[in-house]
Amino acid sequence: MKKIIALVLVLGLVLCGCGNQSAPETTVPTEVPTTAAPTEAPTEAPTEAPTEAPTEAPTEAPTEPQVYTNPLNGQTLDAPMATRNFAVTINNIPDAMPMYGVSKADLFFEMYVNDYATRGLAIFSDISQVTAVGSIRSLRYNFTDLAELFDAVVLHAGGSNHVMNDLAGSVVDDIYVESDKGDYYFRDQKRLSAGYGWEHCLFAKGAETLAYAEGAGFRVTPREDADYGLRFTEDGTPAEGETAAKITVSLIHDGVNKKTTMQYDEEQGAYLFHQFGKAMYDGAEEQYIYFENVIVLYCTVRNDGIYHVAELVGSGEGYFACGGKIIPIRWSHDSMDGPLVLTLADGTPLELGVGSSYVAIAPLASTVKYE
Repeated sequence: MKKIIALVLVLGLVLCGCGNQSAPETTVPTEVPTTAAPTEAPTEAPTEAPTEAPTEAPTEAPTEPQVYTNPLNGQTLDAPMATRNFAVTINNIPDAMPMYGVSKADLFFEMYVNDYATRGLAIFSDISQVTAVGSIRSLRYNFTDLAELFDAVVLHAGGSNHVMNDLAGSVVDDIYVESDKGDYYFRDQKRLSAGYGWEHCLFAKGAETLAYAEGAGFRVTPREDADYGLRFTEDGTPAEGETAAKITVSLIHDGVNKKTTMQYDEEQGAYLFHQFGKAMYDGAEEQYIYFENVIVLYCTVRNDGIYHVAELVGSGEGYFACGGKIIPIRWSHDSMDGPLVLTLADGTPLELGVGSSYVAIAPLASTVKYE
């Protein structure tokens, strides 16, 4: 028993001797930490390199195909116009019939040129399609004006000094047929043998004329975005028009009365051209001459010696017929290098029927009758 007490005392002294060094306190955790089984860092399911959803080549909104239109007749084309307009002076008296090539003209103007006679100016958007055209006569002031208006190379058989000087002072390209040597023209020997006068036998060949003009250095392509003021619609029959199956245009000036009659042909959908008591026939194309549109423009006409000159700059009234109906219209033309503007009587733009047009330049005393 004494040994046990002594041992306890010794242990106490030992512990007291160590009292200068504080034993680290330990905090007994209130909860016993649990060690979970080691886990690997979570891994996502393996993914392939991101790929974009397949895309189709971007598509633009569908566009309407480009529509090209012949500015002289309104016909739809597969490509822009490739040739420049050509204008040809046309003999228009009974002794010179039949005409050649006029059935292929896009526009045919008729007007007084002398005290006793009218003359024609045929305008072609593609003269290469014409077999032959004429007979060709001398130039007049208004023919130069119209050639400028429609940006046309004009073919003629000369003219008075005054007319030729006027032409020389203009911007118009011209071919003086027969004076300008080449193989683009001919004198019709059959006509000469049949007794036609020399002046009624001069003709130009279509494709050869175009080639000659190009070789002479003339521009033979149209102006870009050419606009001559004409507007077209597929069916130009005037909705409010009066019946006009037969139209008689009496061109009256200084006591002379020249009549042109247009007879509507339902089957052709066009007017058959009559004058001198008969239907007009194209001797080169071997077909009758029809026009989808008939236009009459009333103009002031003055005399220049024996020649007549229409005032084509200004404004006035007139008539338009298509599809067997006719209506009054108005026209205006501010300058020769500007477009011809055609409207209904109320100012609404006039739309011609697609096709060729006959245009009468009518002195103010002229009359138009229809039935």
